[in-house]
Amino acid sequence: MLDVARGTKNHYKVSVAALIESGSMRKWSEISVENVHRFDAYLHTLQVHRTDVEIKARKPVKYISQATVRNYHKDIKALLARALKFGLITANPYDRMKGEIRRGDKETVEFLTDDERDRIEGLTINDSMLATVRDVFVFQCYTGMAYSDAMAFSLDKCQQDGDRLTYSAPRVKTGVWFYIRVLPKALAIVQKYGGRLPQVADQTCNANLKTIANVTGITKRMTTHVGRHTFATWMLRNGVPIEHLRKML
Repeated sequence: MLDVARGTKNHYKVSVAALIESGSMRKWSEISVENVHRFDAYLHTLQVHRTDVEIKARKPVKYISQATVRNYHKDIKALLARALKFGLITANPYDRMKGEIRRGDKETVEFLTDDERDRIEGLTINDSMLATVRDVFVFQCYTGMAYSDAMAFSLDKCQQDGDRLTYSAPRVKTGVWFYIRVLPKALAIVQKYGGRLPQVADQTCNANLKTIANVTGITKRMTTHVGRHTFATWMLRNGVPIEHLRKML
């Protein structure tokens, strides 16, 4: 079993699936620098997922960014490092390829305006999965939690601090402690589900957030990380000092 966060494990699964689909390295004996380059060429043919609405609207096909390509490589490199440790391979080809896989420019993560957030929050949704994804996203908008931390949130671990309900925990990915006040709207959402948010895969949330964005007329590229940035921007706009915000995030 991999001793990594659930979200990281899901990313590994996606990357391994892409590696298998590429046909470049399906056996331990096929692990080589040459085949890593073949895998890289395959990754550059992958298209960004389009919703049914986007397909019907004949929106142009987009290919994944270089930053995303590099993330695939990072996952495979990490898994090959484990394979080397356990003697399944004699060398990790990525160790001989320093600088060959370009980092790529990170895409600017967007944030929602108060009006856009409120439109999503007030949307009437009949589909249970879409409703769940919307609730998880809005919870992030009012807590600033990363997706993996929101999935780990538990109401019974909160503390009453005077008239404030607070929550403190180590971040799932980094182990760094953060501290937040659980605002009424975030509290109402988690109470709706009995104290813990439904466990939904990050990729599932991102796919459904695109549908929600289309329904609400939001043209920004929606991901779970947008909720975190929306919270940070909202806090700064309302006068919260940057030092306090750092402790929250």
